[in-house]
Amino acid sequence: MNARGAGNVARAAEHIGARVFHLSTDYVFDGEKRTPLHRAGPGPIPLSVYAHSKLEGERMVLYAASGPSPHLIIRTSWLYGRYRTNFVDKTVENARAGKPILAVTDQVSCPTWTCDLAEKDCCFA
Repeated sequence: MNARGAGNVARAAEHIGARVFHLSTDYVFDGEKRTPLHRAGPGPIPLSVYAHSKLEGERMVLYAASGPSPHLIIRTSWLYGRYRTNFVDKTVENARAGKPILAVTDQVSCPTWTCDLAEKDCCFA
């Protein structure tokens, strides 16, 4: 689904002249780099079946176009939002309750608010 489904959506979009904003994941990287990733840096190194399927989906989206791809790949991680319990909510809840704040120390990421990935109006309606 992550690969073929994404490719099918991109080809259908091409057919009607639409643009795809494909959500992918930081799991396409091996997680060894401890500094921010840059576009000109080393390429993806997927380690799991999920990561391989997401990377293949990216490729299928990018190569669905007959010419330069109008599609956009958005790699995101650590999503949080108002409709689901998440790390941010749990941290605030524990802090308010005077409980210890437990967190992993061996992961580096960039939490992403779901509203930043969606239209502003849908988050505040």
